[in-house]
Amino acid sequence: MSDFFSDGNLDIFAENYFSAVGTLSSVVAADTYSTFDTNKYKAGVVSFTGPYVIIEATSLTPANFAINNCLCVAIAAGKWLLYCSTGTDAVKRAQIYKTLFYGSNGTDARATTTYITGITALKTSVARDVGKRAYYATTTTGTGSDAGKDSTYTGTFASTSDNEDISSWSYLTSNNASGQVNATWQIPGGTVRNTITSSATSDEIGTDREADENDNSGDLILYTRVFNTSTITTGRVFILTAKSISFSLTGTAINKTASNIDFSTTHSVPIMTAADSIESEYDFIVTHTIPTGTFPATISSAIGVAKIAPASWEDGADIKFKLTNATEDTGWLNCSNSPEISTFTAFTSEPTKLIVKLISKSGGVALLAINGFWVYADVKED
Repeated sequence: MSDFFSDGNLDIFAENYFSAVGTLSSVVAADTYSTFDTNKYKAGVVSFTGPYVIIEATSLTPANFAINNCLCVAIAAGKWLLYCSTGTDAVKRAQIYKTLFYGSNGTDARATTTYITGITALKTSVARDVGKRAYYATTTTGTGSDAGKDSTYTGTFASTSDNEDISSWSYLTSNNASGQVNATWQIPGGTVRNTITSSATSDEIGTDREADENDNSGDLILYTRVFNTSTITTGRVFILTAKSISFSLTGTAINKTASNIDFSTTHSVPIMTAADSIESEYDFIVTHTIPTGTFPATISSAIGVAKIAPASWEDGADIKFKLTNATEDTGWLNCSNSPEISTFTAFTSEPTKLIVKLISKSGGVALLAINGFWVYADVKED
């Protein structure tokens, strides 16, 4: 390997991937989206099956999304993959949306400005969810002088056409010991999807509720009731719909409260669009910090050579590289093992980053992997 490796002497920079950070510790983990595997970086996607959501935003912290059996990983600059590791596809879908629009208890949904800065896209792999927006609604009745009284929180869709596959997940709880109906979730109104009697909790959030999906629903109803002055009943639900919803609270109970969140208006969450294939969404790059003084300030030409890992090349694959600093960028240059000299507009200060892009075969299994990269940059002579 010594004939390949360079410690950054005159006009040359090279890195070997003996570890995830490289021999020179030059790999910038936060800006690297390729997968490290023993002694190489590869154009490999996260291994999982089932639905997923791509979040495009200015910033988020992936660890905050590691709830409800979900995992979140950066896959490109400003782009994160959210997926679920457990259950059937229907359950995985429910858990992903629970994470985004409910969180752990209804008060900490992740698709909010608390957890995501500057969201610009929410892309789903589930075709029937394209064009949907999310609502969260909750209502509580009880305590005080409300014995035998109830409340009805009604949602009305802006349109009852072109609103197919409306999805919902509900949570009902009460400490009433009456033995009567204490709470129901109805969509459409009159069709009970979840109910509790007596002192009980029924939590269907994050479970397979595909059987509850319906088209062009009329009103939806979250109903709660109490039977003596020391009891309380609560209902919660989040809904995916193509049409907006307006809410109103009615009923005989004095001590009743209700609220709702339209994620599109409250947290600027875009209407969901279609995600591309996982490989298409990924940007398989390895980003390196270049030591100061490695290259001339006025570079205008470069040669890049990748060390291809054994048995890691497929016809149709490609490798590109670029050199950048705070204000200048060579653009993507061709990589070649029979050195190709690329020219570009001369820099005015030395490059500070080397970025290598791995491009796997279109539509194929990603075999492409490299053990290291070498680059020579200099001032082009006329």
